[in-house]
Amino acid sequence: TTLSDSSSAARRKLVEHPAKHPVKAQITTTLAFHKNDASGERVESEKAFRSACEPLLIGDDVNGFLSRAKGTIRIGIDTYLRYGSGWIFDRHCSSKLELAKYSPLSASGTVKIPKKLKNIRSVLNIKSRDNRCFLYCLLAKLFPCSERNPDRHTKHAAPEDKTDMGHAKPPVKPTDIKETEKLNGPSTSALQWHQETEWNECVLPLKHGSGIGTQVDLLYIEDEETAHHMLIKDFNAPMRLRTKHHNTMPHRRKCLHGLAEECKQKEHSMLCRQGINQYPETPSN
Repeated sequence: TTLSDSSSAARRKLVEHPAKHPVKAQITTTLAFHKNDASGERVESEKAFRSACEPLLIGDDVNGFLSRAKGTIRIGIDTYLRYGSGWIFDRHCSSKLELAKYSPLSASGTVKIPKKLKNIRSVLNIKSRDNRCFLYCLLAKLFPCSERNPDRHTKHAAPEDKTDMGHAKPPVKPTDIKETEKLNGPSTSALQWHQETEWNECVLPLKHGSGIGTQVDLLYIEDEETAHHMLIKDFNAPMRLRTKHHNTMPHRRKCLHGLAEECKQKEHSMLCRQGINQYPETPSN
């Protein structure tokens, strides 16, 4: 109930801000716990549980972010209570929605690629210095290169001959992708490489594709000075970095949920297309 109330309050704020400017959002919930020490005296403590900090672009699905945030916080609470802490839940102290304006860098040039990302070998990093990494990724997907060294931009057709960028000029920002998607046809999804610590790295959704036409999956990565687009050749490969098990399985692009069994994939796909994030099911026995 506490998480649901906090989610409803956060939704009202989130609906206002991404409509005006992209933001990065995170929900922090602080709970109070108690337990008895070895002498039998009551000890109290407060613990903060945080969701992942995610970017929300203009027109993004706020409900999807809130669903993921509640899930992350709920898992954190369950883990804290179950695995040897000995604490007992006492009360809800506070919940905060932390927002910051998000201004993605224009993707240009090259950046240093994390080792974990290199090891999956399913991302094409096209090197160029003309600020057209987004265009080369688009061309590499629509007009695959059969020659050696596809990571060289000279192996791909001239962008002006094959694409219509409209008002979006290189270097292309993530907020410009929607316009290029309408003009050129392919459904373009963008994921961002997210690194909280050296050991906690994964991909997060930055923009969902339209679902119409050829599917193009891009990985957006940035450092302190610049940003860069890369082409994801196998969408499911970077998705396995989102779990500690790193198992390869089909994933849904909308919710990023992975299912190994084919029958469950079809059922989940149907619910996902309808926008159903949670589906209660009563056991048959």
